[in-house]
Amino acid sequence: MKKSLILMFAFALLTFQACGDDGSSMTVNSGSSTCNESEKTDASCTCNEDTGEWEDCESKTVKCNKSEKPEASCTCNEKTGKWENCGSKSKKCDESAKTDESCTCNKDTGEWENCGGENAKCNESEKTDESCTCNEDTGEWDCGSEQPKTCNESEKTDESCTCDEETGSWNCDSDQPKTCDESEKTDESCTCNEDTGEWNCDSDQPKTCDESKKTDESCTCNEDTGEWENCGSEPPVVLEGCADPANEGKSCNNGESHSCATAVCQGGNCVSVAVKDGRVCRKSAGACDVEEKCDGSSLDCPADKKQAKGFVCRASSGGCDAEEKCDGSSDKCPSDEFDSSCKCPTGSGAKSGVVTKISKNSFVLKDSNTWEKYQKAIDALGLKKYAVSELDFNRSMDSMGSKGWVGFKKGWFWNKGDREVSYWVPQGLAGCKHNDVVIRMVGWHYTDDKKVRISVVNTTDTSKTLKYRHALLVEPDDEKGFKHIQNHAGGLAIDWPYLYEAHTSKGVRVFDLRMFLKVDTSSDCDKRLGKYGSKYCGEGYAYVLPQVGGYYFPSGLHSSCRPKFSFIGLENVNGKKSILSGEYVKYTSSNSAIDGRLVRWPLGDDGKMATDANRIVKSSAAWYAGSPNLQGGVTYTKGSKTYFLLNSTRNSGTLYVGAEGSKTKAYTNWGIMPEGIYLTASDNVWVSTEGNGSLARSIYYAGISSFIK
Repeated sequence: MKKSLILMFAFALLTFQACGDDGSSMTVNSGSSTCNESEKTDASCTCNEDTGEWEDCESKTVKCNKSEKPEASCTCNEKTGKWENCGSKSKKCDESAKTDESCTCNKDTGEWENCGGENAKCNESEKTDESCTCNEDTGEWDCGSEQPKTCNESEKTDESCTCDEETGSWNCDSDQPKTCDESEKTDESCTCNEDTGEWNCDSDQPKTCDESKKTDESCTCNEDTGEWENCGSEPPVVLEGCADPANEGKSCNNGESHSCATAVCQGGNCVSVAVKDGRVCRKSAGACDVEEKCDGSSLDCPADKKQAKGFVCRASSGGCDAEEKCDGSSDKCPSDEFDSSCKCPTGSGAKSGVVTKISKNSFVLKDSNTWEKYQKAIDALGLKKYAVSELDFNRSMDSMGSKGWVGFKKGWFWNKGDREVSYWVPQGLAGCKHNDVVIRMVGWHYTDDKKVRISVVNTTDTSKTLKYRHALLVEPDDEKGFKHIQNHAGGLAIDWPYLYEAHTSKGVRVFDLRMFLKVDTSSDCDKRLGKYGSKYCGEGYAYVLPQVGGYYFPSGLHSSCRPKFSFIGLENVNGKKSILSGEYVKYTSSNSAIDGRLVRWPLGDDGKMATDANRIVKSSAAWYAGSPNLQGGVTYTKGSKTYFLLNSTRNSGTLYVGAEGSKTKAYTNWGIMPEGIYLTASDNVWVSTEGNGSLARSIYYAGISSFIK
């Protein structure tokens, strides 16, 4: 029996198969093995010829060479000095690639994971200039236009100037286009002089009508047009004499001209008599000028009078808006001003992780009143206009596949060129539907915010390859045709037909999505914008979208009442549409960045912002956001609660969700550097990402039910 067992063991040695490192099988040699003399630790060792290993050595332990350890899972055989039990799947992570102490090694892939937090390291070799600061959330450098820039105090021209932290330039009242007061516009011929804020009209005085064209005594003179109105069919009767008693009381011509008189026959003479109808003989030339009427006794208009000094010609619109008063000598009301000493909430009462309500009273914008001017300039170009649904989409997006982000449904990368370009960076996102074409739109800013483009994506059928098209945003210009929009394009919002684009230090610019202009794409236009000979160029882009309006901070407004428009998003709260603006405040070791302000701006039924008689837009609500590094925000109403959904670049990508006054919940597996956010009627949340080296720029959507039950 013992002999049989020995034979069976020998047979097993001949047939045993083992798996090698490359996955192939190898056969164990059944013959005797020799031991390596160089591995013999002392003279007491005996050679095991079955294994080729030394045994029964006096030395109890043999150290393994750490530099030869192949994997972290290996254990040392202290009898042989050999590493054993190394897992075939376990891989080491490269220590030089570790960005911060929060990283953990994935032994399956050999890659670092869960990096980020407060101590992420930036690679010094990737620092482009001294303005760069290390983003401790991502381990990436924030350079150039992404950081606030300081303005040179020596270049400040007056106290009205505020520093544009995007460009490092001063924005002064004298540098900005001035708006003209609509109440002071005397007729449709007037155009606004944006240097002075005064109307330039064909005539600021009443126009006289040609007496020879007066057909009968029933005619009245329209002093705006200089034309006779309300005339009857009888031919004019102008008596040359009044000798005939039958002409008594009839109109006659005595060669005299009085603004408050008419000539009639009396006692055989043609005499001028005062009119008794109280007609206006001199129109008001402004809010501080009194209109004069015939008094029934004088043949001429009374002397020109002004409103008394101190007369309120423009009431306060509330908050920090000051009332304006006449000075007793000027025709016009002083420019609309705001109390420069009046301040707005700037941090007091902010709570970490809580959206906290604050006073809305002094957050205001003012309609730039450029609608008519810009429309005339656009029409004068003579270029064909296209609606957003009529664009020919010429680029294709790539499917992202499945992602483990919370609520993720589907997503797409931009094409290779747009993924890898360094000087264009994607930002805000908005959406709309027109002519059954479903659109998603993303804004991109150029290096140093020198220009802005938008990407229009056709998402009508998300089961197919998504197509998109770029277009430049431009501002109409009388000399050049149009010029670049220069800002960060941090946010977009659409209330048809208008596209709103965030201008960080100023407010919002407005574009009409029915007015894409097709421009020349020949080689002459590759690097030119605007008029070139008989052509209009868009720097190689086939379409430009010109600005039609804007809502900016009024002059005199205190800097604390000028919240940054770092991002914007469209809201629909209980059937009322509005735009939510928000401020990006960067988290640092010394700044919790919880006091960024969210401000709600109401929209009217026509897609424009809701203004009062003085073209002022008043905020309808405001809050401290309570969370740092915000890049996008919208609200979602369920039942009696309105929830805020706030995109943040904290920890590379976080979504903060919470109702006013309640603690927000942070979802950290949320895209890579998320920017714009848009909510559809079907309760899908669309997001645009800025991306980074590990995951390319994209747009994707998730279900809101994953965040709000």
